[in-house]
Amino acid sequence: MYCKIDRTSSNHYGVFKMWVLSLAFLVSLTVVLVNATSSSAAFEFKDKWSVSVSSDTSSAEPTYMEVGPSGNIYVYDRSNGVIKKYDPTGTFIKKWGSEGSANDWFLVQGIGISPSGLIYAGVMAMHFQTFDLDGVFQGDWFGDGSVPGGTFSMVFDIAFNASGDRYVIDPDGVVDHVFKKYDSSGNFVDSWGEPFWAGGEFINPRGIAVDASGNVYATDQSDNGNPVTKFDSNGTKLGNLGVVGDGPGQFEGTFGGAMGVAVSPSSGDVFVTDMGAGGASAVHDRVLVFGPDGAYKDTFGSYGAGDGQFATPNGIAVNASG
Repeated sequence: MYCKIDRTSSNHYGVFKMWVLSLAFLVSLTVVLVNATSSSAAFEFKDKWSVSVSSDTSSAEPTYMEVGPSGNIYVYDRSNGVIKKYDPTGTFIKKWGSEGSANDWFLVQGIGISPSGLIYAGVMAMHFQTFDLDGVFQGDWFGDGSVPGGTFSMVFDIAFNASGDRYVIDPDGVVDHVFKKYDSSGNFVDSWGEPFWAGGEFINPRGIAVDASGNVYATDQSDNGNPVTKFDSNGTKLGNLGVVGDGPGQFEGTFGGAMGVAVSPSSGDVFVTDMGAGGASAVHDRVLVFGPDGAYKDTFGSYGAGDGQFATPNGIAVNASG
């Protein structure tokens, strides 16, 4: 099921698209249209696309996603072990991959698209597989083995700045840190963020995004009180967005919480999926919206299988216009 929501205001220009991945009673990929110039965010459900879970074009367990430079949507379907490509209206185009080895994967934990148009699929077997926008395999990337800490213990999400620098979540952080930065050629630059088991604050980092100024946002699915952390481009911590709790701008704790994160390149607003702990959560299974200054702005979505509702929302992405 594909849903579309609008953010409405007295201004009706600067509209951009956002997609949210959610597992409902029927699988859903939610499409959100929001007004990038609005100072007041009001969201209303607009539309949905439906697919059969048994069909070849369906996503039985859509987990991670990205939007390509031409607006096509790329979805990782965990239950089928494939990436599926859709056009901006939700029309299925093609799929590739399977559970396995070689040019396939066992379990993908995040996908990203570089400015040069390469799709990076983070495989739990400590590397990324790369594809062009049509799904043709381009090669493996294992990090930078020339320096200590330059390779991966485990890879989750990946994000890119405008120059093509790569920001990777390595949640084990066995050698050093959970966040790693590489240049556009894949050379190791720096790392930061100690894991919780080593005395640090990051328990289960899940999603990562970069804004137009190069600032980095990372989510942590945990009850440590810091669901979203903002860093500058060199890893200096700038602050936190939201806290754990049930109020406005607050995230589910141990069994859910902050998962996917995306930033509007036009407004700088930060959108974070708030996964509920399971069952009919009263306030979670939604998307929280923060301004570039980290202040809470709005919420949309709620638990359920109805129009504009989510169950365990995960991936989120915006298109090139915002």
